Amino acid sequence: MEAETLTPLRASLRRRLDVRFEPLPDGSAVLYDPVAETAYAISESAALVWELCDGAHTATAIG
Repeated sequence: MEAETLTPLRASLRRRLDVRFEPLPDGSAVLYDPVAETAYAISESAALVWELCDGAHTATAIG
């Protein structure tokens, strides 16, 4: 079994800039990963977390 890599709670989180974020009217969103050529539907809560992953917020501040 491989060891898990955990992000320290004080680490600043930054989203991948190549992932396209498309907000939807209900607050949810779609993320499109051009590397994987895959789209992901995310909830309103997940969309808020994604927007907070701007490099200025820590995992503790987000969670």
